[in-house]
Amino acid sequence: MLQGPFGVIGLGLIGGSIARALKKLNPTATLLAFETDPQRRALAQGIGIQAHEAIGLEVSQCQTIFLCLPVGVLESGLEALKAHIFRGALLIDVCGVKVYAAELIGKILPGIAYVGTHPMAGGKEQGFEHSRADLFKGFPVAVCPSNTARQVLTESVIEFWKSLEAKPLLLEATEHDQQVAFTSHLPYISALALVGLLEPETTSLAGRGLLAAARQASFAPGIMADTVCRNPYLADAVKKLMDELQRLYDILRAEPGALKQMAFARQRHMEAVTKNLQ
Repeated sequence: MLQGPFGVIGLGLIGGSIARALKKLNPTATLLAFETDPQRRALAQGIGIQAHEAIGLEVSQCQTIFLCLPVGVLESGLEALKAHIFRGALLIDVCGVKVYAAELIGKILPGIAYVGTHPMAGGKEQGFEHSRADLFKGFPVAVCPSNTARQVLTESVIEFWKSLEAKPLLLEATEHDQQVAFTSHLPYISALALVGLLEPETTSLAGRGLLAAARQASFAPGIMADTVCRNPYLADAVKKLMDELQRLYDILRAEPGALKQMAFARQRHMEAVTKNLQ
């Protein structure tokens, strides 16, 4: 079991939902939050969370700290945390790229017990105002322990996510980044490319297909673009997508009728690889 007092640094969608879940699971435990946005702090204080503007001396009392900052400000947040963190604390982050996060934390906070996690429950709507305690229910959560975290701490992190009815998966940081390069980051890059081809005069017949394909391009660039550009495996994933598009191009140029057979094969493949998501 994770030990309090608890700290949550960053009260966006994920951090806010973790804070709400912690408060629900441990109503008598001390819960401190750290958030620069005054509106988010006010909302958190309205439900009984002690919310502070800056990471300061208060964080030193926290036994378990959830680091929920956008990856673009992760380094500055860690530098602020460095001066005050209790050396026996457990640090858990929720960053969308685990190799980068693990290397940065290891450099700035060497020796701190650290377990990387990534709940796959984010979305277009951001901010504490959209957070909820049951956000993670049914969603996978990568758990990527470092060599500074004892097995019992990793098990406690896994049990925490299970208590929220999430589906924790134990992975190496490299495995995580390799997988999300295809399952999360490549769809975002594809949406950016598609939107780049659109003009107002070409969208008069746009329907749900376009909206579904392009939806990810509307995700906050300060979060998503900052994250995907730090995935060392994304460039190779983009190259593989380019190869697939070239194959489709060649079919359409040389033998258009063959597209139907390929589409049926891809449909069956899609059903096979996504059946566990139903």
